Amino acid sequence: MDNSDNGNSKNLLKRAYTCKSNEFESILEKIDDELSRNRKDQDALTAKLVLTSKMAVKRLESK
Repeated sequence: MDNSDNGNSKNLLKRAYTCKSNEFESILEKIDDELSRNRKDQDALTAKLVLTSKMAVKRLESK
């Protein structure tokens, strides 16, 4: 993996931590695109975990 991929993954991780609920779907798509290139990218995997956790919490709050 080159540095630009690593930078992109770190950016996605940062965005997953700071995004608002209306950005969930678009960021999740970008994370999935990154993971399709590299399934072992720890930053992208962590970003997906963070984002899906936030989505689950938001869903529970809305019930």
